[in-house]
Amino acid sequence: MENRYMKHVNYIISVICMTIIVACGRHGGFYDEYNNTDSTRIKKLIAIDDSIYKSAPSAKAIIKKGMKQAKDSIEWCEYAVRMTKLYIKENKSDSIIPYINKIKAYISQQPATPRNNNIYGLALEYEAGWRQLLYNDIKIARILHKKAYDKIMQSDNKSIASDIMANLADCNYLCNDLPKAASYYRRALFLVDSLQLPKNKNLTLYMGLSRIYESLGDLNEALRFYKQTEKYLDQMPQNMQVFFLSSFGSYYYKTRDYKKSIQYFNRMEKYVRKTEGDDCLDMALCRINSADVYLNLNNLDKAKEYLHLAEPVFKKNAINIGIYYANTIKIGILLKEKKYAEIKEILDNEHADEDSMEFMMQKIRNTYLRDYYVATGNPAAALANKIYEDEKNDSVAKSNSYMRASEVIQRFSEDTLALHHDIVMAEKERKASEAKTTITILTASILILTLIFVLWWMYTRKKQVSAQMERFILRLENTRNRISPHFIFNVLNNRIYTAGQKEKDELMSLAKLIRKSLDISRDTFISLNEELDFVKNYIEVQSYILRPDFKFTLNIQPGIENILIPSMSIQILAENAIKHGLKGLERQQNLTITVIKENDITTITVEDNGRGFDSTKGSGNGLGMNIIRQTIAAVNKRSKKAKMDMDVHNIKDNEGNVSGCRIAITIKGKINPHRF
Repeated sequence: MENRYMKHVNYIISVICMTIIVACGRHGGFYDEYNNTDSTRIKKLIAIDDSIYKSAPSAKAIIKKGMKQAKDSIEWCEYAVRMTKLYIKENKSDSIIPYINKIKAYISQQPATPRNNNIYGLALEYEAGWRQLLYNDIKIARILHKKAYDKIMQSDNKSIASDIMANLADCNYLCNDLPKAASYYRRALFLVDSLQLPKNKNLTLYMGLSRIYESLGDLNEALRFYKQTEKYLDQMPQNMQVFFLSSFGSYYYKTRDYKKSIQYFNRMEKYVRKTEGDDCLDMALCRINSADVYLNLNNLDKAKEYLHLAEPVFKKNAINIGIYYANTIKIGILLKEKKYAEIKEILDNEHADEDSMEFMMQKIRNTYLRDYYVATGNPAAALANKIYEDEKNDSVAKSNSYMRASEVIQRFSEDTLALHHDIVMAEKERKASEAKTTITILTASILILTLIFVLWWMYTRKKQVSAQMERFILRLENTRNRISPHFIFNVLNNRIYTAGQKEKDELMSLAKLIRKSLDISRDTFISLNEELDFVKNYIEVQSYILRPDFKFTLNIQPGIENILIPSMSIQILAENAIKHGLKGLERQQNLTITVIKENDITTITVEDNGRGFDSTKGSGNGLGMNIIRQTIAAVNKRSKKAKMDMDVHNIKDNEGNVSGCRIAITIKGKINPHRF
């Protein structure tokens, strides 16, 4: 008994969910910053989006008026694309494509401005929804969704990006690519969070993840997302509420918690009766599910009552799987009443193609059939039925196991994409080398076998070095990513909201520094210009612990701003200078950073007038300095041409007293980031 027991109904519901996102999503109010000239225009568009979302009768007239009074073709397209959205919601398929083609033809000839990208992205997304809804063209729909996402991410309104990701997830779900679908749903959740969109946008995403994990057999994870969704049940559209109640009731049926299952189906029955009436397909689905649950609760009277109400609807609409399910419940009831002759009559007169029925439907039927065969003295038939089902279960279990493994790998790869890429490439090289070695062993002479031994030794050594480098990068990335961005930014945003102006400015600087740190920490090497921008932000944040006369000097040789250096290398040295050298110093505090390049040798010098370097007090043994040393070691080991070195020494005055510290990093040659 799955979320929807009829295959085509399940598909229709999925498409409806997708159409809700495309046609009814409210993406007003989350535009990027705009100037006063655009303010009136954007407010009008937001109002139109809201009127479409609320199904306001005046929406079409407002859009037509806007198209007629548009000052230019760009403005006309902004209104026309919303007319397309309205037609999708009204299911007027014949009116959709003429508008979409006209919009795309014009915008594709215009400069790719944020405004134009928004219009083009919306047109692509609505075309994807139209193709999926009308033609079930999932392959083309997926391509259009991806193109729409790329355009929207370069537009002045990124809020619909999470909806597009959800639509991509739906497409992959319909193609039974559950790991990819889960990946897109999680990406959509990330976008909702990072773009600070309303939390009710998570509803369809939680529902999607629930059904995916339920399909994969991960019921605990499915339950977690069902409960997340239930918090927002009252905010869901009508058909989504019906879909959720049915899905959650089916979930508890699968876990054999029949009392909770019937609670959700009872809620569904009341809601459908209120919104759609007694004779609709949703009510028939609810009642057939309820009949099955009551049968498992041994309440035969209720099971018969609901079966009697549901079965005529399936017969009237010629829904074979519904009729098959109704007969299954009849067999279960008759079995408990020991009316074996009537069961035989049902089986003899039924002409259903069992192979076309969903396996879960067959399993429910088989449970009753085995008891029937035993009760009527045919244990061989019961055994054959059991063997067939076990074989089918094994096949489904293997498929689910593979998809669960794929989903876990997909989730891991999203978090460590660069490292995963290196591992995959290394694995491919290893397999290729092993295959070559095997062929050579079978066909070569003693001389070639000796050569293979040498090559194998070289390969093993290379693999060891590669593994050491991978472990180093993993430790380095782990160190840099220990802070949870979601937690930090939530705390900072809450504090900024309540702080005074001075503290708010300081917290904004800190937030900017943390965001910059997260950006550059994704790359092992960055440009000198990016590193220096980060250092400036860091110095600005740290200025409150320094004297008012603190002097910060940058001496950068012109023309070398784009050279690559290890990320955060200068910041670590600057932090070390402030922390161990300048902090608390009673005289004027000076910090100077100099970068020069001569004869292919880049020299980075960080100099302060502080207390100097004292290894006995841990000045050079902290986490940051260790990261720099490990980075230098990795570059020297992995790079054939580029070499790095670091020199640390104290500065002394005329009387021989320590008056500061100078740390110099030299880079000989050009670093190739693709080797790391």
